[in-house]
Amino acid sequence: MHDSPLSDEPLGKEPQDEQLVEAYRLGDEQSFESLYYRYFKQLGYYIRKNSFYKDEDFVEETRHLVFIEISQKIKSGEFAPREPGSFRHFLYQTALNICFNENKKRMSLVKPVSEIFTDEELPGIGELLLTKDSGTDYDEINERIKEITAQLTPEELKLMKLVSEEVPYTDIQRRQEFQKYSVDAIKQKVYNIRKRMRGG
Repeated sequence: MHDSPLSDEPLGKEPQDEQLVEAYRLGDEQSFESLYYRYFKQLGYYIRKNSFYKDEDFVEETRHLVFIEISQKIKSGEFAPREPGSFRHFLYQTALNICFNENKKRMSLVKPVSEIFTDEELPGIGELLLTKDSGTDYDEINERIKEITAQLTPEELKLMKLVSEEVPYTDIQRRQEFQKYSVDAIKQKVYNIRKRMRGG
């Protein structure tokens, strides 16, 4: 059995990335866990910076794919540590490639809502509530409002309130809390909320 390259490391001194990589290649699973937590937050920031999509699901899925690929390439010997900083470069280059591929994959599945509906065809939250069967039963409508709002996040509630007030999507996008989204992404969110509320 190989000795771990960490065995001679002085107590209290953090091992370098390349030492952890070599230890993991030799079978020390905990070394990869150390790399994982060392770069977890930084990798999340990097993915957001280099992706069209900023939502947590996309970031988490992409980060998961990056670490899987990194693990496989270390185990297979495709990546071997060289000079200091080589692992960091390898990690971010892998992340950049996966971000690019995942962006393309998601964009190919999503048709922008602006191609489906015009702004005038995207009414407010009221249309979710006032169906042909609801009539003027205001108690029923109020109950339905409570049911719907309970299922929405604070951001979704604010977005739907602005849409109901007929605030243009370009103006919504300029607000600080929505600047992380493109206009098309905001329209897609509204469309998805409506679909979810209608049980679609």
